[in-house]
Amino acid sequence: MDYIPNKDLFYYVKKNRGLNEREAQYIFRKIVEAVSQCHKQKMCHRDLKIENILLDENNNPILCDFGFASLIEEKNGKLSEILGTEHYCPPEINLPYDGFKVDSFCLGVILFSLIFCAFGFSEPKKSNRLYKLIYRGKFEEYWEEIRN
Repeated sequence: MDYIPNKDLFYYVKKNRGLNEREAQYIFRKIVEAVSQCHKQKMCHRDLKIENILLDENNNPILCDFGFASLIEEKNGKLSEILGTEHYCPPEINLPYDGFKVDSFCLGVILFSLIFCAFGFSEPKKSNRLYKLIYRGKFEEYWEEIRN
């Protein structure tokens, strides 16, 4: 991999306290394109997060850390080991699971993080206060908490 002198996307988002809509859209579109290319090659990243995305000198995102990546040989191949970062994991994940769907969920968490400079919840468990609000359908209360 080439040397990328800039920081990762996590640092950039934190420094800017979230991104404006236009910048988030630009960066997110590039991330989705990169993940789409991985999926076309039958590869799941399995640890998509803003900490694993570097920014080049023009703020183009570059996926990195493919240590948990897995090739899916079969068309409907399932993965039998849960890897990745809990903040980004879908709450309904069970073994075996579809790595492409998990990568897609992670993209949603990334978009949320780009805009709000926060995670939707810290862990996907019903005991987590924010996740419980989502699970119970109390969306207005959830957004009130996120905005404060």
